[in-house]
Amino acid sequence: MAGLVFIVVGYTSWSRLHYRRNRIRSAFAIVVLGVVLISIPLALTASSVFSQNADLRNASAAVDDWLALEFPDQDPRPVRVNTLTVDGDIVIVQLVGWEEPPDTDELTTMLTESMGRTVTSSVRWIEERLTGVAPPAVDTESDS
Repeated sequence: MAGLVFIVVGYTSWSRLHYRRNRIRSAFAIVVLGVVLISIPLALTASSVFSQNADLRNASAAVDDWLALEFPDQDPRPVRVNTLTVDGDIVIVQLVGWEEPPDTDELTTMLTESMGRTVTSSVRWIEERLTGVAPPAVDTESDS
């Protein structure tokens, strides 16, 4: 492109380019080779980033569906996602909430379906204590 600009603005002429065509071809080949060599790792990195983002998006949707399935009519849910990490075939979910999270077998099944491969899940729960809120009513029956 720079050569074309030089010709258009009159810095060089077509006859001069014709005279140095072998040198220009060599320089062009070097530039093309450099672009190809740089493009290969960039393409591999971009592919990896897109794959990781797709895994994270699919895992996040599966975790949201799992929590919605386990706590269907509760708003806000007693458990929420604090962090979500996908490391290869392991999905690590850290939950925060005032209620213990449900069994993770269903989550692992949903993650496997969502991500299209067999994955394992690790769920960590941080108990959140509510202050200033009345505890739920407990049904106590006396034995009389």
